[in-house]
Amino acid sequence: MGRILHCGAALALLLLLVAAVYIVVYDPLVTEYRVNSQRIDQRARQIAATQGVIDSGPAVQARVERLRADTSFATLYLPDASDVLAANRLQQQVKEIVEAAGGTLLSSQKLPTRAESPFEAVAVRVNISGDTEAVASVLHSIESQAEPLLILDELQLQSRNRRQTRRVDNKRVVESITDVTATFDITGYRREVP
Repeated sequence: MGRILHCGAALALLLLLVAAVYIVVYDPLVTEYRVNSQRIDQRARQIAATQGVIDSGPAVQARVERLRADTSFATLYLPDASDVLAANRLQQQVKEIVEAAGGTLLSSQKLPTRAESPFEAVAVRVNISGDTEAVASVLHSIESQAEPLLILDELQLQSRNRRQTRRVDNKRVVESITDVTATFDITGYRREVP
């Protein structure tokens, strides 16, 4: 019986040694192999994607050059040689639009130019007043203007109702008039000169 116990203990010790080798050596190696294999696969996919981008480089560059040479969009930009001239043009344009709509231009101020490569954003802050129809007409004219492309933002409106009396056929007529003051920014874009 002692011999069977010794054989059993030796077998148990051998199994324990095999399990220890498996846990300490084999399992970490296999796990590391799997992790490295996944990393290699991921890097191979990244390399393939990067190679695709590199291969498309000449085609993309040719497209960019065609777009730069395309002058059909030139009318959307402010044509002036400097941001100061472009701001002056915007101010004059707004003045004409406001006067045509029957409003009053209270003030206009050039805002700092922002570089948004390959463009410069030229902005003017405008303050106008008029009746509801005049202000609405001004805002519509600026937003719907096709060339150059202008963007209106930071709009603030204030209204004030007043009564006006006038004579019509020797009768006194009282009208309710809404005066509107509008403050807003107008931004146009100018191509940067290289």
